[in-house]
Amino acid sequence: MEWRYPITKYFYRRFSRPTAKILNRLNFRPNQVTFISFILGIIAGAIFYFKMYILGLIVLFISEILDCADGDLARLQKKISKKGEFIDSFLDRIVEVVIFYGLILTNPSQFMLVGTLALTWSLLVSYARSKAEVIDISCDIGIASRDIRMLIFMLAVLFEPLYMNAIYYGFILIAILSFITVIQRFYCVYSKVKK
Repeated sequence: MEWRYPITKYFYRRFSRPTAKILNRLNFRPNQVTFISFILGIIAGAIFYFKMYILGLIVLFISEILDCADGDLARLQKKISKKGEFIDSFLDRIVEVVIFYGLILTNPSQFMLVGTLALTWSLLVSYARSKAEVIDISCDIGIASRDIRMLIFMLAVLFEPLYMNAIYYGFILIAILSFITVIQRFYCVYSKVKK
């Protein structure tokens, strides 16, 4: 079983591949789908700010499906490119910032510290991987891949109406697991670099 990206492989792909086939028939290009996914992610962050958690999750879920579908569409159309990968990854980080702050700003006095820590370490997970790739080292290891972080985020939002501290503890969990993953990735690169 694949544990690095389990949500993508075993859940999102069930929706994204059929979606990519439909989008292909409608003559969408991969980058167009990437931007639609991005806009929906930004909208989800705004919806979270207004504490409409379930609606926000639905919009974020659609955004995540399209975030996978753009790659599926690129493979279908044989249009995989470095530019597309860069745009996709870059916009993913912006969405991550917006949805985190959408929640943080619902209750800054409670969420600002833990939310900012979660976001900071979450972004450093991605940064560690990208810097490793600059020096030609594959380093997508760790327990807090984007899949896992987003799963924790979504579960925290889902359970917040039932358990009033779900978002708070979700932020703490993301921060801890992301911190561990940053250490794992640092060691991975450090141990592979000869000089």
